[in-house]
Amino acid sequence: MTNDATPIALHVRPATPADDAFFAELYASTRDDLRAMLADPRYIDGLIAMQRDMQVAGYRTRYPDARYEVLELDGAAAGRLVTAAVDGALRVVDIAVMPWARGRGVAGEALRRLQRQAARDGLDVTLGVRIDNASARSLYAALGFVQESEEGGSMQLRWRERPDRSTAARANPTTTPECIWDAGAHLGEGALWHPAQRMVYFVDIKDRRIHRCAPDGSARSRWDAPGQPGFVVPASDGGLVCALEDGLYRFDAASSAFTAMRKVEDDLPGNRFNDGHVDAGGNLWFGSMDDAQGAPSGALYRLGSDGRLTQADTGYIITNGPAISPDGRTLYHTDTPLRRVYAFDLRPDGALANKRVFLQLPEGSRPDGMAVDSEGIVWIALFGAGRIERYTAAGRLVGEVRFPCFNITKLAFGGDDLRTVYVTTAWKGLNAAQRAEQPLAGGLFAFRSDTPGQPHHAFAAA
Repeated sequence: MTNDATPIALHVRPATPADDAFFAELYASTRDDLRAMLADPRYIDGLIAMQRDMQVAGYRTRYPDARYEVLELDGAAAGRLVTAAVDGALRVVDIAVMPWARGRGVAGEALRRLQRQAARDGLDVTLGVRIDNASARSLYAALGFVQESEEGGSMQLRWRERPDRSTAARANPTTTPECIWDAGAHLGEGALWHPAQRMVYFVDIKDRRIHRCAPDGSARSRWDAPGQPGFVVPASDGGLVCALEDGLYRFDAASSAFTAMRKVEDDLPGNRFNDGHVDAGGNLWFGSMDDAQGAPSGALYRLGSDGRLTQADTGYIITNGPAISPDGRTLYHTDTPLRRVYAFDLRPDGALANKRVFLQLPEGSRPDGMAVDSEGIVWIALFGAGRIERYTAAGRLVGEVRFPCFNITKLAFGGDDLRTVYVTTAWKGLNAAQRAEQPLAGGLFAFRSDTPGQPHHAFAAA
């Protein structure tokens, strides 16, 4: 394969039954490759399965809706491309090139065409590659594919269209993030705009504090908490609700008092709570997690305005999110270590259905807290990556906002016009050198967005 990006005169057409003889010839041409692979025991089982599929019914056995195409070069059949829709992405099931056409850019041009098609449709492209196939890996890297996982002797790769930075900036003009409170939070989280008070709240989970300030970062207050506060939200009666390790508490800022309101997971002392969100109906959604960040003991909960507590989903290591689309029909939720953002159908009665992977992010991008703006764009804070990324409801990346520190944890739209974005950060996990290089890690940041957020709601406390 070649990394040459110069377009070639490649013609791609749908395969027909008349191409079966060519496919047989193409398969036979790979026998030398197969013999070499058989020298490595890691590939034997996979090769046996591959041969079975090819001999019996091709890839149609596993991908009944696959699209078969012939790659033609200089008027001759030079290769085959098989694609299928898998998990919301365009999957390259197989791409093979005849020996005489190798090194002439056939595979690269076919994949570039596929990327253009996927970009038009708002889709990612996924494929697998053998670890020892250095030429293929080099080509895929040059085309912008990034590794998602590795198992045995193969790697799974994903390509996602990256936004043109100038276009993204025009589409959503923002100011540069400014640190409005150098709070030095160990694990700053839970950014919240309180519209009735016109104040910003956030928590420091590990240093056990609740913070509050004016929209410009002035008028600062902080309170010590009796446990690790995961989040704080307003209540409809004018108070505040806070999550500590063993459940939900009323928090009175005037007296600094915490009063137990609802025990949740008090039988799981290794767990704590991490993020919360109030929907338009006044229902509180919140997640739990293993404080040691290893066991999938976390869950997603819904505390209804009627006082009924429901465990909506389970099996999370670190819950983050939750956030809801403007039409109230989709709920987004994250498991940070898996680098995975889920989407659910949210029914009028509060039940969740049709859980699916909305985004599987690449290595180095750990999704933390998020918010959905008034246009349905999902804004995701990336812990360890120093940025917020913006995605359409179809999962297409359309912009990003970069910060002068690595650990971005949560964002909230605020201000009277809901166009100021408040962002929490953390110094958790940074070594001494990194903390010296990132003196504002743990600060509260703010920047302006052209797109407003959604209105904020108070928990309809019974």
